[in-house]
Order: sequence, then structure tokens, then C-alpha cells
Amino acid sequence: MASTGGVPRILYLGPFATMADRFAVAPLLIPIAVSFHISVAAVTAVASLYYLAYGLLPPAYGLLADRFGRVRVIRAALLGTAVADVLSSLSPNLTALLVARFITGGIACGVMPTTLVYLGDRFPFTVRQEAISNVLVFVALGTAAGTLGAGLTAHALTWRVFFLIPG
Repeated sequence: MASTGGVPRILYLGPFATMADRFAVAPLLIPIAVSFHISVAAVTAVASLYYLAYGLLPPAYGLLADRFGRVRVIRAALLGTAVADVLSSLSPNLTALLVARFITGGIACGVMPTTLVYLGDRFPFTVRQEAISNVLVFVALGTAAGTLGAGLTAHALTWRVFFLIPG
């Protein structure tokens, strides 16, 4: 597995992609509402359900990571997130989008906590903070890229395209 500074690249790119996906929803609320001809208030459930699943399911990933391995779980969560993002992009109505984003949040939440646990396992205490800080740079970049990229993509193309990018 290729690495940068002792940290496998998947541990940079995974949190980047999932944070981009996580923070893309806010700038997409109005374009989604316009696309489905519904109120912005109704569309906010897209974010709420994503965050609900994201908050509820990380303990399950802890059990899975202990049983099957940290990197394997991160890879599976990234693949699942990509598939769920495609479902989000293809959603024909709000109900389908709500289900797709709930699934996406429930899968994406396995990446960041498992990454942090992996770093805790892999690096001794004396250098652990540096490794975590390096990964958190990509978290911040993903957050910014998701917010900016989603808005620009929705403006230039359609909101559906952005969900295909992080995945």
C-alpha cells in the first residue's frame, strides 16, 4: 500500500472524499428543491437523515474493524459510499434521495473514526499527533472542497453531478 509520511494514501483520500460528500449538502439544498419542485424546508431532511445515520452507526464500524481489519473496513466503507452516492445522484424524487442519503451517511461514517483508530494502532504516541494532523489537513480540504465544489457544480451543471465526484 503506497504511503506518504508513513500514512497509507487511503487514509488521506478516504477522509477527504467522505468530508467532501458530507459537507456538500448545504449548498445543494436549493438546487435539489428546485429540481423536485418542493420547498427547501422539505429538502433539509436530506441533510438531517444523512447526519442521523452518520451519528448512529460508527459503533458498528468499530466492531467490524476489530473483526475484519481497519483498512479493509475503510475500503469497504469507501466503496459503499461511492455506490450510495450514485444512488443519490440517480434519485428520481425526494423519498428516494432521503433513503439514499441516509444509506450514504450510514456507510460514510465508517471512514473517519476507523481512520483515527488505525492511526492510534499504527503510530506510537510520540508521533501519533503528527500523523493525525496530516490526515486532518485532508479532512479540512475535503470540507472546503465539498462546500465549494457542490455549489459550483450545481450552478454550472446540476446537483446530481456532485454526488458522483466524491464517490
